[in-house]
Amino acid sequence: PEILPQRVRGLVSSIVTSLRWGLAFLVTRFFYNLLSALGDDGGYWFF
Repeated sequence: PEILPQRVRGLVSSIVTSLRWGLAFLVTRFFYNLLSALGDDGGYWFF
């Protein structure tokens, strides 16, 4: 069974894909700052 009706599936897919790309950018952008702040072990446990 599908969660979303057919009429909104494309819109929701676009929003979720954009959100995932945005979050991937933020993780990539701030990863080394996170490691500097938390150390290697803290960065591992954060993710």
